[in-house]
Amino acid sequence: MRLNELKAILERHKIPTESWGRGEAKTLSHLLAEIHGEEVVLQEESDRLLRVIATVMLDVYCAVGNKVLVLKEDRQIFHDGRCRSRSLNTSLGEKMKRGEKAEEAARRALREELCITENLPFTQTSEPRTESAPSRSFPGLLTMNTHYTFKVSLPQNHYRAEGYIERQSDKTTYFVWETKKNDSL
Repeated sequence: MRLNELKAILERHKIPTESWGRGEAKTLSHLLAEIHGEEVVLQEESDRLLRVIATVMLDVYCAVGNKVLVLKEDRQIFHDGRCRSRSLNTSLGEKMKRGEKAEEAARRALREELCITENLPFTQTSEPRTESAPSRSFPGLLTMNTHYTFKVSLPQNHYRAEGYIERQSDKTTYFVWETKKNDSL
């Protein structure tokens, strides 16, 4: 699929893209990259268009001294200067690739976002759930998302007090540690 073909599909479904690439919204090129990266499928249903994704949500913990810390995404800075704070309910969120298993995607998230390649044990914390909601990244486009949620405890050798930085071609994401409200993992 090419950019002009994607734009035609969106126009056919009356999805406005004028605000894309401003504020917290991503660009049309971002959506195309998600499609080419096999992270997203556009599904045409009678009179509506759905962005269908599956995501892994991962809570990352580390016991430091007598405290349990939880990692949180602080912000994303796009290379054009825009800043986005997503307020995720978990430490990391990663779109799964077509055919990828949830635990494989969780390991990829640790590798790509925190540079942790060790095969750490994960615990699934809830059953997968599917929900539909308007996309914050692509205003006007409804997204159907199946969420898989896990948690992982980092050993001390992976703890970085200053947090973590993920650099991508279009943005930089900053992660920071916060004290967990109750000290149990």
